[in-house]
Amino acid sequence: MPLWRPFTDIITNVRAVIIDDNIGAIASSYDRRISILSHDASKLHTLRLPEPIELDSLVTLPSTMRDIRRIRHIFVGGARKGGVIYSLSTSILQIINEEKISQQSFGGITFIKAFNIGEIEIITAGAPEAFWMAFYKDGKIVEKFKINCEGSPIEATLRPEHTTILFALAEMHSKKISIYLLNNSTSKKNVEIKHQFRIKENPAFIRFISLKDNTEGPYLLIGDRSGRISLRKLNGEKVWSQFLGEPLAWRRVLIEDINDDGEIEIIVGCQTGVEDLSKKSLSPLFILNWNSEILSKATVKGWIKDFRIIDQDDKKLLLVAAGKRIYLFALGDNLLKEERVIKFEKAIWSIDLLEVNETLYLILGFADGEIGFARIEEKNVII
Repeated sequence: MPLWRPFTDIITNVRAVIIDDNIGAIASSYDRRISILSHDASKLHTLRLPEPIELDSLVTLPSTMRDIRRIRHIFVGGARKGGVIYSLSTSILQIINEEKISQQSFGGITFIKAFNIGEIEIITAGAPEAFWMAFYKDGKIVEKFKINCEGSPIEATLRPEHTTILFALAEMHSKKISIYLLNNSTSKKNVEIKHQFRIKENPAFIRFISLKDNTEGPYLLIGDRSGRISLRKLNGEKVWSQFLGEPLAWRRVLIEDINDDGEIEIIVGCQTGVEDLSKKSLSPLFILNWNSEILSKATVKGWIKDFRIIDQDDKKLLLVAAGKRIYLFALGDNLLKEERVIKFEKAIWSIDLLEVNETLYLILGFADGEIGFARIEEKNVII
């Protein structure tokens, strides 16, 4: 797999897109730059921002669109200045708006996530002691508002409920979980706090989850940095808890019916050790059932950064980026069976997958600013 170096620091985000019926990418880095890249990493457009661009802080609008010609906006989050979101145009890659969402001067954006609900696109973001939410329709902003927080939101999750929207925030430092109800409108005056509670450790991720073919719920699935995952009612009452022993990866969890039996499985990964590439950093990967039972466990080298499920003919694969390696696991019978490992010379920090013209592409962003475009072919060959 050929590698190119369009950046000089960690590639914090990669978003696979279609450019002229071929694979391409929108990528950002701690070196302050964001670029639109062709399949050979040629820079079609590049913009240098006033600050580094944070991890997990790049989304596009419309959020479900991958063709660069139909993407109207790119949103990226700055890692400094207290939390600034930059809205960019895709045509010539220039800043069209800046939004400072926190009153603090320290820290930066902690995450940006996009949700699609019918005709409405919702952009959410966290920063020190602040949460921001914006609503777009037909590419134009309809409403936006901020919510002051005690801590720093590290993730939001959202769930439509008939004519209302439930959304939940998980905060670092305060360790607070807040559930809100948005009634019939995008206005902040219609936001109602339903529940608030605290957990014992800093949260790593939060998701709404329903059980047994969506007939039971919603519940909250919460992972924390001590290595505990728990299922809770919306009021915080614990249904079950499972201690996995190692810090869970930030904002990384997959909830899926792996074996098509009508019941969900939960896939989580850990980040063991104080350094990503320490020889002692052996990070576990788990599959749990909906009732907290550990179905399978595997160990990989380095911190687990991301993982994705690939549907391949009659089987499912789990692609895992950890340390300097890409792992491919078969998911038969809910067991993690290692099928292939590919090692690189530097750490992987960001990945994305996209199928273009019946070919599945993998994009890798590395710690030294290099980027790679690969094809995943039959028999799990990555070239």
